[in-house]
Amino acid sequence: MSVPLQDASPMTFNHQNLQIGWFGEPDISIQHGGDIQMLCTDEYQDIRHDILVIGAHPHADELLMALRREPATALSLIFVTSASAMSAHLANGLWQQGWYQTAEMFLQRQQLWQLEPGDNLELRLLSYLWLHPGSTLEPLKTPATAQLYDYPLLTAWGIEQSGQIGWLNALTQKGWLESQQLVNRVRYSPCCHSSRLNYLDSCPACQDINIQLQTSLHCFNCGHIASEQSFRKQTGLSCPNCYQTLRHIGVDYDRPIENQQCLHCKTLFVDAAVSAQCLECNTSHELQDLIVSNVCRYGLTLAGQLLARQGVVANLFTDYGGNQMSLSQFCWLANWQNQLAKRHQHCHSILAVKLANDEQLCGGAMQLKELEILQQRICAIVRTTDACTQYTEAGMLFLLPFTQAHSVRTLVNKFIELKQSFSVPLYFDFRSVSLPADTGLNFQSWLLDSLASAKPLGHE
Repeated sequence: MSVPLQDASPMTFNHQNLQIGWFGEPDISIQHGGDIQMLCTDEYQDIRHDILVIGAHPHADELLMALRREPATALSLIFVTSASAMSAHLANGLWQQGWYQTAEMFLQRQQLWQLEPGDNLELRLLSYLWLHPGSTLEPLKTPATAQLYDYPLLTAWGIEQSGQIGWLNALTQKGWLESQQLVNRVRYSPCCHSSRLNYLDSCPACQDINIQLQTSLHCFNCGHIASEQSFRKQTGLSCPNCYQTLRHIGVDYDRPIENQQCLHCKTLFVDAAVSAQCLECNTSHELQDLIVSNVCRYGLTLAGQLLARQGVVANLFTDYGGNQMSLSQFCWLANWQNQLAKRHQHCHSILAVKLANDEQLCGGAMQLKELEILQQRICAIVRTTDACTQYTEAGMLFLLPFTQAHSVRTLVNKFIELKQSFSVPLYFDFRSVSLPADTGLNFQSWLLDSLASAKPLGHE
């Protein structure tokens, strides 16, 4: 059935066309736009609503898992009326006043979204994180499982719990995801990949686990070493081997650093040998043989955001010459060149190029074939001697060695010439700074502040 509700505050999207699918009892205390359609739990296979809301429901977590499992609702905007164990991992927030702001941003991004993930779970994850701004992939502690941690979203998509960390590491290596927080570090058995390990102290000589702490004494007169109890007599301390009375520590006797003894072979030792026994497969392993995995909270990198938004053309500024680097690497290199320029009286320039109408180009105004040609033309402009990095979704920095400020215009003109070859106008913003310069302790902050305050070379 359809239940018309009150209009919400004015928004940029059409409330009359907004379809809200609701599971459970509706919450009429919050204003809504559009219509609410009440859904049954067996109707999630073919849902096409703009927004889904899970109200008071006895199996809310199971319903969330089912909705994320279905391809039709895997990326949907889902609200819950009350928090649950899985809502922080599978839902997109609470249904409360101001929900329409989240909905508006989601629908706007949906219009810009160019990636078609299909059955590719890697692209599906990138799409999910981009469509829901501020979302991250959070691990859930699951002590009842052998892996201890689980990513519920990946579990809903059919990725085995034992392979999730390795799968995410692969996306990190591709440069699409980044670790935003190290949550924990877990050790696994190399045999069965279980974290249910029992750590055992054993004798380093015979590997028997029957060991105990023991205070020993060393007689200087005869060299005898035994437990302190065997030295202790009614009149004080005396050696049980040579019967020498021991009065002064450091003169007559001392205490060896070996404070543990094996009750099987009687060996005295300082540090016990430690091994890990897997409680799943009953196999013992040396500590250095265990698999160490970092459990992290993940978010999209800039490259991941570009891939999710632009689809096949993941990065208009992709440089096939191999001289593109991360922003931190670029700043380190530029700072190093700045120090050399001061010492040897060299002159370098840094040029910032920003595509002002990138959303128009990647949002469908320019055909995919033209986008690919534009990408190739931009790559051809980059010289092999220029270092470059992408510092915003549509902005590129170029380090131009031994290039004075008046020579920067040559590279600027090459970008301006691009606009004559395409059906959609290209609008660039150019700014530059010169080296050497007094940059202070934080080169990156100086660079971004200097470019922001620099006079535009031209907005073409």
